[in-house]
Amino acid sequence: MPRAPGRPFDPPPGLYRLRLESPVCRVRLWDGSAARLLTRHADQRAVLLDSERFSSDTDLPGFPHRSASSKAMRSRERAFIDRDDPDHGRMRRLVIPDFAARRVDALQPMIRRVVDERVDALLRGPGRFDLVADFATPVTLLVLFEVLGVPFRDHPFLRDAALTMQSAGHSEAVGASVKARVMTYLEGLVDAKAGCPGADVASRLVHGGLAAGKLNREETVMTLMLLLIAGFETTEQMIALGTLALLEHPDQLALLRENDDPAADTGAADELLRYLTVSHFGRWRVR
Repeated sequence: MPRAPGRPFDPPPGLYRLRLESPVCRVRLWDGSAARLLTRHADQRAVLLDSERFSSDTDLPGFPHRSASSKAMRSRERAFIDRDDPDHGRMRRLVIPDFAARRVDALQPMIRRVVDERVDALLRGPGRFDLVADFATPVTLLVLFEVLGVPFRDHPFLRDAALTMQSAGHSEAVGASVKARVMTYLEGLVDAKAGCPGADVASRLVHGGLAAGKLNREETVMTLMLLLIAGFETTEQMIALGTLALLEHPDQLALLRENDDPAADTGAADELLRYLTVSHFGRWRVR
């Protein structure tokens, strides 16, 4: 649905109309099959919480895939977001500790170092830069690769692959080819961490999941793929959209600039995450 001119942060007006006039409406998908589109929060919440009648298993007949390529891909390679319990919970529990508040707080010195180094490099430059290409993308990838445990020599390959997979300017064939190469790379990373573990997410998945019999090899690789793609796109785009939102609301930007309390930064980040979204696909379920 098209957005209103001059209102880049608002949902499309057509979505508002549906929410008021037909909050549960029938839609036609790419393959001619029918589905229901839910636009009210209460209805969405009811479906997402009803695990007895609704499933996120992409292998089930009638699951509303977004496209033919999405259907083919997810029938072969399923992360835990494409599964129901008990598999969903079993796989998800292995990564939850890495994103608990205490573990994330411990990452702050590393993240600050990455950001400071990137800002210093920009200040030494010609004075003009692209916020996404020169700041959001490298900062996000450098932090993500360090968290996952990717060797520094492999950063260029994964950076280019991640950019290709998240770009709309490539064909489905190119995207599938790049994803296959990343899968092969992650299989090698799993083998490397099995022989030489480190203090990173990949090592903990391999030794606490695969070696402990809690994950099989495919599940280990798919969990790493999910963290790579989801961690890159969401963070990179939130940096860009958050900056734009603050520039569009100079009074809020001024409050941040004038306030030295770190709690103000935390509050602003929380509010930007509530106000903005980088996902436009919603969640899909089959009954």
